[in-house]
Parts: sequence; C-alpha cells; structure tokens
Amino acid sequence: DVNPNAKVVKELQDYGVSVELCHVTMKAHHWKPEDILPGVKMVFDAYTRMIDLQQRGYSYIKFT
Repeated sequence: DVNPNAKVVKELQDYGVSVELCHVTMKAHHWKPEDILPGVKMVFDAYTRMIDLQQRGYSYIKFT
C-alpha cells in the first residue's frame, strides 16, 4: 500500500523538518519497520520525547 502521507512527509523533510514516529503508535497500528517512510526517525514513545524536547527549550503547541 502507498502511504498517503509520503508526499507531505518528504516535503517537510526537504524543508529541514525532523519527522519522528512513536514506537508505541507503530505497534498499535501493527506497522513494521519496513512500513516506515525513509528518513523518519522512530522514538520510543511520544510522551517522553515531548518532555525531552520541552527540557531542551522547545514548546508544545496543541492544535485542536
């Protein structure tokens, strides 16, 4: 199957955006490592990654 997000992920990467995927989410959707788009970094879980980024000075902006 073709990932419908492949184009936008590639465009974001071309602009220097780091795209990360939560390993917990990956497992919940039964995705395999070969399903992950090139250049996408896998992180253990989103919550600890967000804490890490906030401690490094990044801000969390929630869009609803």
